[in-house]
Amino acid sequence: MSLENLNLLDEGVRKQVLGDINQEENFSRKREAQRRFDVYRGRQDAYILEKLISEFSVRTVQEMRTILSINMTEKIIDELSSLYKNEPVREYTDASENEEEQIDELYNKAKFNSVMKIANKYYNLWDDLDILVIPKDGMIKVKPLIKQGYDIVPDANDPEKAYALILSTFDDATHATFVDGTNITQDRNDYYQRDYRNEKIADDDDRLKLLQRYIWWTPEWHFTTDGHGKLIEELEPNPVGRLPIVNIAQEKDNQYFVRRGAGIINFAIEFSACLSDLANIIKLQGYAQAVITSVKQPTNLSVGPNKIIWLEQDPNATVQPTFEFVSPNPDIANSLEFLDTLLRLFLSSRSIDPKTISGKLDGQSFSSGVERLLAMIDRFSASQDDADLFKCAEVDIFDLMRDWSNVMQGVSDETRLTDELNIATISDDVVMTVNFTGPEAVKTEAEELDLVERRLDNGTMSIVGAIEKLDSVEKDKAKEILAEIREEENEVEVEEDDEEVNQGADENIIEQQPEVEVQP
Repeated sequence: MSLENLNLLDEGVRKQVLGDINQEENFSRKREAQRRFDVYRGRQDAYILEKLISEFSVRTVQEMRTILSINMTEKIIDELSSLYKNEPVREYTDASENEEEQIDELYNKAKFNSVMKIANKYYNLWDDLDILVIPKDGMIKVKPLIKQGYDIVPDANDPEKAYALILSTFDDATHATFVDGTNITQDRNDYYQRDYRNEKIADDDDRLKLLQRYIWWTPEWHFTTDGHGKLIEELEPNPVGRLPIVNIAQEKDNQYFVRRGAGIINFAIEFSACLSDLANIIKLQGYAQAVITSVKQPTNLSVGPNKIIWLEQDPNATVQPTFEFVSPNPDIANSLEFLDTLLRLFLSSRSIDPKTISGKLDGQSFSSGVERLLAMIDRFSASQDDADLFKCAEVDIFDLMRDWSNVMQGVSDETRLTDELNIATISDDVVMTVNFTGPEAVKTEAEELDLVERRLDNGTMSIVGAIEKLDSVEKDKAKEILAEIREEENEVEVEEDDEEVNQGADENIIEQQPEVEVQP
């Protein structure tokens, strides 16, 4: 028996949904999404300090030396997201010339490849992604949604599918940055110090005015409400008859949002905490510690290379005061080796070459094109599992773009598309396929030269062909180069012949000279 979805046209039902959106369980999901997004975008400071405070105390963290600038999250995510490093090949079958022109303009205006490159990264950040496709700013806009910026009402008959999309703004002020809300003084980027006032100038709190706006999409309707579920704008029919989002997820567990561990983010925070620990060890144990042993506590002591400390002895005491420097011997080398091993183990667990990120100065080099190809294959395999997902997603996105484009062809008000996108409607018979490019073997210069020489020797390549290959020129240009080479060779041969003639003439002159008898 099929169940009915929620009647979101009922204000009371909408109010209940908004109440669920503002519950702690949903806030927890959004805070985790915000944490991943912050660390990926280089705003890891607060989370590292939070980690350190949980292990020590606020006062200890205030005094310790912290390393907040090392963040490998972006590098790792980018390394895993290689699908769009090379532009994929898209083909359209049964498309007329006007339809192909319309499609090309749609993709160019939307900056589609750049958008999908970001989408590939966001997917690897969250293991789950929704891409919004709607008409906006005179074009069909394609935008990867950040996970904390929307909510989903699941389908009543399939919790893994969405029935309604609710766009809103997540207030990250609900997340206490530090343990027990305690702030600490640190040399941090002050741009992220917020006073939570929406000022007249542009600041982080500009979005607060949007907190009470909720944009709703269902397959039938599109409308905007306030925080109480009351309509701000009139109901508008959804002209495409389906949700304007495409979901990308490898697997789900009987719920819409994928819940997997945040291994990359956790490792980045823990690694920076370890670096801070090591930096603090170096700070505390890098200097010799002055130690005084005495009955009474010394006062007004000043230690320095130009000062001498005098400790008075008590002739009747059995224990005399002492003063010494204690030099610690921290095992810094092994600590660094531990961090490097930790990093290599983590990267290997993610199928990434450990040389991608290294604390050592030796760079990655390849002795041959085959070795380079193998390294590229290892790197490409990290995202190969995503290829099928994104192929299907691109087809769904194309269908949505086509539907919106066809609907908007007859619109003449302020929401109309630009003139460049009013070329033609796109038939439902047009089918789009996409193929991602894989790694290619790149020969070294020595390998290329050796191959050409062997082909010249066995007669499978002409000299002109060899010049074309080695110099990357057209055939006519290769012939010109060969003619110049032969002309230079002829000039050299003529010069050598002239030298031989001159040398022969000199020898004849010497031979013809009369012998002169020398008298003793």
